[in-house]
Amino acid sequence: MAGPGINQYRSQPAHHLPSAASPLLSQAAETASERKSCGQIWGSQCRVWIGPPDWAHTGHPSYNMMMRAATRWKTPPEILGSIASGRLNVRRELAANPNTPPAVIERLSQSSDGVTRHNVACNYTCSPDVLERLSQDDNFEVRGIVAHHPHCSPAVLERLLRDPMPSVQKAASSNPNLPRSVLAMWQLAG
Repeated sequence: MAGPGINQYRSQPAHHLPSAASPLLSQAAETASERKSCGQIWGSQCRVWIGPPDWAHTGHPSYNMMMRAATRWKTPPEILGSIASGRLNVRRELAANPNTPPAVIERLSQSSDGVTRHNVACNYTCSPDVLERLSQDDNFEVRGIVAHHPHCSPAVLERLLRDPMPSVQKAASSNPNLPRSVLAMWQLAG
C-alpha cells in the first residue's frame, strides 16, 4: 500500500469527522491536499476511520462511517445527532450510545423497531420520562430492562410490580429505587 502510515494522522483535530450537519466539517476539504488525505485521518476524539476521501466532496458520510461513529462512545454528541436519520442499524447503535443527545434518544424511544427501543432502555443516560414510556412497551424484555434501570422512578417500578410477566416483576422488585414499604406489601401479597 502506498501512502503515509496511519499513526501520523492520529493527532488530527476532531473536525475531520464526517457529518453533513456540522459546519466544522465543511472546513475539512479546504484545499486539494486536504481532500486527498481526508480518508486517511483518524478523528482524535473517537478514533473513527473517516474514509473514503470522497465524503468531503459529497457532504454525505457513508454507511460504514456512520456505523463506526455510532458505535464509539467517545463520538461527540453533535456528530451522533447529525447521523440519527441514518439506516436502521445506525439508529440501533445510536440508541445504545451514552453520548447520543437526549432529543435523539427521545425520538428513538418511539421507534417501531423493538431492538432500537431495547437499546434505548439499556442506555444508562436515558431520562425518567423516556423510561416511563418504555415501561408500557409491548415487549416484556424492554419492560424488564426498564425495571432494572437506575433512573427508573418509584411510581414506574410500582406499576411494573403488577406486570403480567414474572421476570419483569422480579426485576422491579430488585431495583433499589423501589420503596421498601411497597416491596414489603408486594411480597406479602405475592
